[in-house]
Amino acid sequence: VLLNERRNFKVLSAAMSSLGGTPIQLVTGDMSNTIPDEKVVIAYLSCLCERLLDLREETRAARTIQVAWRRHIAHRHERARLAAMRTQLERAERAAITLQKNLLAWQKRSAFLRLRSAVIRIQAFVRSRALHPDRVRFLELKSATLTCQSRQRANVHRRAFLLCRQSAILLQRMWRTHLARQQYQRLRCSTIDMQHLYRKNRATQEAVQHYHICRGAIITMQSAVRMHLARQRFLACRLTAILLQSHVRRVAARREYTALRTAAVQIQQRVRA
Repeated sequence: VLLNERRNFKVLSAAMSSLGGTPIQLVTGDMSNTIPDEKVVIAYLSCLCERLLDLREETRAARTIQVAWRRHIAHRHERARLAAMRTQLERAERAAITLQKNLLAWQKRSAFLRLRSAVIRIQAFVRSRALHPDRVRFLELKSATLTCQSRQRANVHRRAFLLCRQSAILLQRMWRTHLARQQYQRLRCSTIDMQHLYRKNRATQEAVQHYHICRGAIITMQSAVRMHLARQRFLACRLTAILLQSHVRRVAARREYTALRTAAVQIQQRVRA
């Protein structure tokens, strides 16, 4: 409890220092594990209230300044917006005046050109009526000239067209030949690769088959040789076993014969005695 009171007093002192500080009237011992003096506490609270009132006045003054500054900024932005709108309206008005001027000038020029064209047609018609015989001959000569020119131009254009057509056909033929050669080369390379793979696979299969045949023959030969060796060992073991059996039987028969002979001799001796 005493440690918590000291910590609370330190927090209070730090808060008062941030508010501007107060006269040193209290220490940790006056506020911890005892009843503080009433006058000292009242004086301390009075200083604290004074600091808070000063801060309130400063906050109010700062708020008033902020409101005035924001109002000033708002008026400035409003004046700038009105000036920009006025500038845009002036530009739009100048653009509209320019468009109207250009439109009126274009309308007047179009009317002038239509009037000029009509006057030129009327003058041509009047002049053609005044020079009728010469005009007929001129028109006939003009028609014949135009016919000759059109035929000559048609021949020239036809020759140029035929030349371009032959050149295009030749280019197409060369391009198709190039494409066919490329396709043939790709097909030939693919065929060669396929043949190589087929021959390689076939040679591998033949080698594997020959290996299996040789392996089978070797295994057969090994089995035959092993069978022959095993048969020889078996026959040798059998002969040895037969010899051992015959020797053992011979020894057993000789012992039996010797025992029988000894018994017969003893019986004969007893009978004779």
